Amino acid sequence: MNLDDLIAGLERRLNSFGTSRDVKPSQLSEWWTKYNETQVHITGLKNAPSDLARAQSRLDDALAQQTATEQKEAQLKALLADDEDGYITRQLQLLAEGRLLAAPGVIFWAPDHATERVRELTRRRDRAQLALDELVREAEQLLGETVSS
Repeated sequence: MNLDDLIAGLERRLNSFGTSRDVKPSQLSEWWTKYNETQVHITGLKNAPSDLARAQSRLDDALAQQTATEQKEAQLKALLADDEDGYITRQLQLLAEGRLLAAPGVIFWAPDHATERVRELTRRRDRAQLALDELVREAEQLLGETVSS
């Protein structure tokens, strides 16, 4: 089932509950529990894909920064043999400190920072994916209850 189908199914489930006025007072607590659980899953399924896309976009940006840093480091190391005045050595030191300019107002990330940032953003993206997967699994379970009830 795709997300739109799951959301539509959950919305049908939600509509099948009627309103709280239609429920006997003794069943109101159970009605609210089911209603809130369904509504939370609808909202989660609507928001989780954009959360995942945002996390992936940030990871992609960090990977691009990391690649730029690695390329600059490789370029400087290739020139190191001809470094008579220490200029390239100083450039490598600035890169390692995260202070080497890539363009006016833009610096290369320090290699250690780039690695750690990519690692952290990968964890965030993976958590967003797990959250979406869990919401889908739970929504399918809720819809299964609707069918079997």
